[in-house]
Amino acid sequence: MDKTKNFARDNHFYSLEKEREEARASQDALKYFNLTNELEAEDRDDFLYEQGEAENIYLRSQRGKKPGQDQDIADFFAKETTKLEEMAKKALTRFPELQRGEMIRDVEITRRLREIRETGYDVPSYSGLKKDEKWRLLTRIRGELWSRLQTANPELAREIQIQNQKKKDGPYWIR
Repeated sequence: MDKTKNFARDNHFYSLEKEREEARASQDALKYFNLTNELEAEDRDDFLYEQGEAENIYLRSQRGKKPGQDQDIADFFAKETTKLEEMAKKALTRFPELQRGEMIRDVEITRRLREIRETGYDVPSYSGLKKDEKWRLLTRIRGELWSRLQTANPELAREIQIQNQKKKDGPYWIR
């Protein structure tokens, strides 16, 4: 009898995991969030999970309100997407090209981190960090935002990539 129960339980978890993977593939954030919690899964797509969590919180806050308020949820997610795009534009814009022997200065890295923080991104404290540590922090943030942007808005990700390539390949002027 125990084997039958275990088999049924394993089969149930397998089907839930399959549903969760389908939700991830289709970017159904709310379904992915709920299934991840039900499975108590530790491995997860943090961006999609957080998006589902935000949608879940919003939907719970809307209980008892009149029908026809779908525009509120659309506005909420439009604002979140706009916020992500603003963060990505600040973080992913290429630094100006350098001449041979030049290096990006600490003040430029600090300025970029401050600009990203001003967009609302939760940048950890960097005031006591050395230049190379700040660079690693910036690189980590850029990687995370790049990943999130490719999922949320691949067109903008491609546009930023093209602009950065143009800056890289553009003419160099020596003053």
